[in-house]
Amino acid sequence: MNKTTTYILLLLLLVLPSSLTGAQITESENIMFHKIPNKLSSQSITSIFSDSHGYIWIGTTYGLNRYDSYSYQNYFNSNVGLPDNDIRDIFEDPDGNVWINTRLGYSIFDYSLGTFKNDVKKRLKKFNIDSPSRMLVGSDNNRKYIYSYNTTQLFIYNHENKTSKKTPLQPRPITSIFVSDNRVYTTYLDGSLFYTEISSGETRRVPIPDKWVGELKNRTIKVYVDNEGGLWLYTYQNTLLLYKKNHNSQWEEIDLGVDTRSFNRIKSIEQDKEGYIWIISSHNGVYRYHIDTKKIENMQNHYLQNHSINSNNLSALHIDKDGIVWIGNFKKGVNYYVPNSQVILNYQYERYNDITAFAETDRHLYQGTDGGGLIELDKRDGTRKKLNFPATSL
Repeated sequence: MNKTTTYILLLLLLVLPSSLTGAQITESENIMFHKIPNKLSSQSITSIFSDSHGYIWIGTTYGLNRYDSYSYQNYFNSNVGLPDNDIRDIFEDPDGNVWINTRLGYSIFDYSLGTFKNDVKKRLKKFNIDSPSRMLVGSDNNRKYIYSYNTTQLFIYNHENKTSKKTPLQPRPITSIFVSDNRVYTTYLDGSLFYTEISSGETRRVPIPDKWVGELKNRTIKVYVDNEGGLWLYTYQNTLLLYKKNHNSQWEEIDLGVDTRSFNRIKSIEQDKEGYIWIISSHNGVYRYHIDTKKIENMQNHYLQNHSINSNNLSALHIDKDGIVWIGNFKKGVNYYVPNSQVILNYQYERYNDITAFAETDRHLYQGTDGGGLIELDKRDGTRKKLNFPATSL
C-alpha cells in the first residue's frame, strides 16, 4: 500500500463519522426486568383514550366502548348512529367533548347532552372553523387547540384566546401533524417538513438536506417535537432518525446501527421527564438517547437472562403522568421503567400479548391489545384485571 492510499484511508476514517452524531451505542446493564403472568381475552383494540372526565374510551375494529373503572357501555352504528363500527382514533376537543374517528367519518360524544352527534361541520363552527367537507380533525394533548385540515387548507382554533386561523397547505399528501405550544408541524409524502405559526398563520418550510430526502420521500414520515423544541423526523419504513436542536441548528443523523438499517424500523418516539428520548423499534428493542451527552443505550431481549426485555419487536410507547415509561411488545406483553429505581419491570402475558395502545387516569393504566382486549392496571397496588366487554350495549 502506497503513501497516497494510506492517506486517503485515514482521511475517510476521520471524515465519515462526522455526518452522524458520534454517539456510542452501549447495551444497558443497570436496567432489569421482572415477569408477572396474566391472561388476556380475545378482543382486538385499535385505540385507547383517557378523557378529562375520568372515562376510558376503547376503540376496536367493531364498536366503541366507554369504561369508568366500574361499569362500561358499548356503542355501535346500530344503537347510537356511529358512522361506522371500525374505530380509527379518539381525541377530546377544548370543550371536553370526545371525537370518534371511524372508517366512514366522525362522531362526537357531547357530554352536556349525553348523546352522540355526527354534525361535524356544525361542531367546528362553534370553534370558528368554517371548513369544507372531507376534512380531517385533531387536537393537541393539552386540549388547547382543535384543528381541521385537508390537502390544501389548515384551520386551527385557540381555546385560550378564542381565535381561529386559516392557512394554506402544500397541495400534496400529508403523512403526519404535530401540534406544539405555538406551532403546527406538517410532514408530506414528498419528504418535506413545514411549520405554521399558530399566532400569525404564517407557514414556512424547514429545509432537509438532499442526502436524506431520498430516504424520506414516498414514506410515512412522522415528526415529533421534544420539550426543548427540538425536531425529530423518522419513518417506519427504515431506521433513519434525524434530529434538529432548534430552527437555527443543522440536522443530525442519530445512528442506531448501520447493520440494522435494512430491516429494523422505528415505531415511536417520546421524551421522558428526565430528558431522555425513548425510541422503540420493530426488531432491535428499545433505545434511550441523551441529547446532551449523545449517549445511546440499547436494550434487547436475552433469552438466558431473566431480567431482559421481553422481545425486540416493539409496538407501543407511552410515558404516563408519573414519568413511568411503558413499552408494548409484539405478542410478548409490557415492560415499564421507573426512572428513580433504574429498574424496568416486565408484564408478560400468557396469551394475546400484542400491546398496541396505552391510556391512563390518576389511578389506572389501560393497555390495549391486538386480539386480547383491555388490561387495567391499578397503579397504587400493582393489581391487574382483564376487562370483558359484551357484544351488546349495557
